[in-house]
Amino acid sequence: MEQTESSATTYSRRHWAQIVSDICSPLLVPTYGTALAMWFTDLRAVPEVYRLIVTAIVAFITAGIPLATVLVLLRRGRVSDMPITKRSERITPMWVASICYVGTSFILGVFGCPQWLRLFMVGAGVATAIALIITIFWKISAHTTGMGGLLALELWTTLNGTEHFTGMVLLSVVILLSGLVATARQRLERHTFGQVMAGLLLGFAVCFLTVTLFA
Repeated sequence: MEQTESSATTYSRRHWAQIVSDICSPLLVPTYGTALAMWFTDLRAVPEVYRLIVTAIVAFITAGIPLATVLVLLRRGRVSDMPITKRSERITPMWVASICYVGTSFILGVFGCPQWLRLFMVGAGVATAIALIITIFWKISAHTTGMGGLLALELWTTLNGTEHFTGMVLLSVVILLSGLVATARQRLERHTFGQVMAGLLLGFAVCFLTVTLFA
């Protein structure tokens, strides 16, 4: 009986960990960042239809194209599974994602988005490229790299008075989510503590410095 309860508890914990990982997939983080910028910063003054269009375009480029790439690679047997658990199989998808992030910054420029938001995408692309190089030798966490970038964006907008949400609520939520994602990746045994922390620090440092130095 105790063994059955223990198995059920383990399954439950892995189940929530998988849900957190899916919701906070690195493919979705740029869209989350764009949505936060569009609805909780100075950009909320822009007509909603334009905010929706820009967010949808970002989602298509930074999530749709990389996801389609993974599906094609999966169909051709170039990757073993959707989560891409094998380190050697992550190179191409991460390379595509990096290009998409940087490319998105130019699209945002066409729509007249502020430089800090464009630089966030550039930082995300650079962080992904660095993570790609590290991945050749070591399995750094792409999930926490993405969350680190989102945390950097939220902290920057808060410190610079661009954020218009009450108090530190959004920043606190992103910090909590970053911790949950790091815990989830370890719970699923996809990464070690060092790998999730390295990813978090990489994403945060690159994105924060990119926006701070060039915005």
